[in-house]
Amino acid sequence: MTQGCPWCHGDESTRFYSKALGPQLFQDDSGVLLDHFVFAPITSSQTAGSPFSITITALDAHGNTVVSYAGSNSLGDSTGTIAPTSTGAFTSGSWTGSVTINKPQTGVTISTIGNSRTGTSNSFDVNSAGGNRLVITVNPSSVTAGSWTTIYSVQRQDQYGNPVTSGSTTVNLASTSTGSAKKFAETAGGPTVTSITISDGKSAAEFYYYDEKAGSWTISVSATDFTGDSEPLTVNPAALDRFTFDSISSPQTDRSAFSITITARDQYGNTVTTYTGTNILGDSTGTVTPTSTGPFTSGVWTGSVTIPQAQAGVVITTTGSGRTGASNSFDVDDPPGPSKPVSGELVPVSELRVLAPHVILAVLIVLVSAFFTAKKRAQNSQPGSLSTNRRTVRCVRCSAS
Repeated sequence: MTQGCPWCHGDESTRFYSKALGPQLFQDDSGVLLDHFVFAPITSSQTAGSPFSITITALDAHGNTVVSYAGSNSLGDSTGTIAPTSTGAFTSGSWTGSVTINKPQTGVTISTIGNSRTGTSNSFDVNSAGGNRLVITVNPSSVTAGSWTTIYSVQRQDQYGNPVTSGSTTVNLASTSTGSAKKFAETAGGPTVTSITISDGKSAAEFYYYDEKAGSWTISVSATDFTGDSEPLTVNPAALDRFTFDSISSPQTDRSAFSITITARDQYGNTVTTYTGTNILGDSTGTVTPTSTGPFTSGVWTGSVTIPQAQAGVVITTTGSGRTGASNSFDVDDPPGPSKPVSGELVPVSELRVLAPHVILAVLIVLVSAFFTAKKRAQNSQPGSLSTNRRTVRCVRCSAS
């Protein structure tokens, strides 16, 4: 041994100096220093998610096992998915245990660090565990009725979320929409399909979706032996196209208010919920009141109107933002009241207010005629006169008295 050098070990031919590193290096009782770690060869290939065994040995600078090393090392790998991330305690300078790598990749290496010394395994491949689920990785959140969506992408993955490229998988497509025009295609505007294929060598396939029914729907994918996936899709109404009326019952009564409901629609019949305008009102009698609606709420307006003129086949119309709409045809009848008077029949004045104008005129004629007839009779009935054949005979006795 070299005298006076506490950090020198061995004879002249094997001596090395480690003063720069100091006493942090492992040194056993015999003075042997830990230099590095080696891995027993790891076979290729391994399977993602499946445990496999590794063996690590602590060696000195000459390749001898440092049998006194009993530390616990950290573990890492080039995929960043190894588990566990530390060894147990070494026994007689060696550790054997099972590890799992969850990401498929070629040229994987495992590394270890212990007591500031390192080691790296040979390179090996980790293969996919096999696909068991479908994942929609790209999807739009909304689309306008009557338009194609942007692209959807569906990927097959293993249980660890790794893409799977082996084999061919038929993916079925579905939508919860109640619209009759819904459809899928492999290209926007292309032929309608109900399924797509993820071919061998690829992990994903793409598709597009079309719908004319506004609403909140769910787009889903499924395949045999795979767990499916789904994503929500909102189909928004298209631009304002017209107005529609809820059916108006017939008959209505003139001068009596009744309720109407008007809805803003796109070309596909969806309610344009963003419409908040105020519309003009009209009708075929030219007497409807009011002549405008209030502001629409969520594309709908409900209010009361009055038509003071009786007429058959009445239609109410509306105009707003350059678009129009018309109701169904219905009758407006006179209000219920007493029957029309016959000639010579007197009608109480209190009832005249409920009669139609032409009835009131007839009643007035009867009243005037009755008045003059009664007056004439009164004049011809004065005392001392007797009217016979339009000649007046004066009573002599009456004159004498």
